[in-house]
Amino acid sequence: AVQKTGDCDTRTLFAYTVLSELNYDVTILNSDAEGHSIFGISSPKPLGNGAYILGKNRKKYYIWELTNISPPGIYAYKSSISTWYSIFK
Repeated sequence: AVQKTGDCDTRTLFAYTVLSELNYDVTILNSDAEGHSIFGISSPKPLGNGAYILGKNRKKYYIWELTNISPPGIYAYKSSISTWYSIFK
């Protein structure tokens, strides 16, 4: 974190650990089609352009790409958003 390095798995796990300890409703989202991991955060109102994935608990988790500077709620991948799934909630 201090050196601002790490791949998608490292960054999402770090964010999940810190923010869940601060009582944010968060999850980690994976896509086998993309071979990638992103972060998901629940919010009472839409974030960004409103891109979200339903968690196993049927809650909306707005996507948040942590390997670039995109704000939460922006979907910019080649595969369908339906290829993503929540691994925790």
